Amino acid sequence: MARPAATGVNPHSPAIDQKEKLIAATERLLCSQGLGCVTTRDIARAAKVAEGALYHHFGDKAELILSVVLHQLGDFPDVLQGLPLQIGQNTVQKNLERVLESAFAFHHRIAPLVCSLFADQELLARVRRREFQHGLARPFFPRRLRRRSQGAPPVAGGGPCARRRPRPERRG
Repeated sequence: MARPAATGVNPHSPAIDQKEKLIAATERLLCSQGLGCVTTRDIARAAKVAEGALYHHFGDKAELILSVVLHQLGDFPDVLQGLPLQIGQNTVQKNLERVLESAFAFHHRIAPLVCSLFADQELLARVRRREFQHGLARPFFPRRLRRRSQGAPPVAGGGPCARRRPRPERRG
């Protein structure tokens, strides 16, 4: 995972260690117990830190879950970003195999967490809001389709998705 550079911070400081412990404990608990059974108290206890430390590093459970997801990315972003540099270094097949292996490993690690998130719609919504706040996601639906999926009437003019009515024929 690409982590933001922390200026003037010792990478082995207790604060960084606590944050890493919390992420690792969350990953372990989510794999063993599932998202629905894990509380922030359980996470803090497993990480051997005070529950307040969790809220010092993460605003809420949704932000912690998002950090776990980013941690689960592993080398996948680096493999994708480095792909243009691989031109001429290996065959196209070898380059694509490396991308697919990294993508598969990421999806294998993240699938249980994502499935659990869909079981808790409220937490899923909070995680999605955190993604938008951190600039990590864009709306899935274009605005016009999102309005329709939420039961809103179509936007005036309809745009390219609107069903066009045939024009009446003009007489004379």
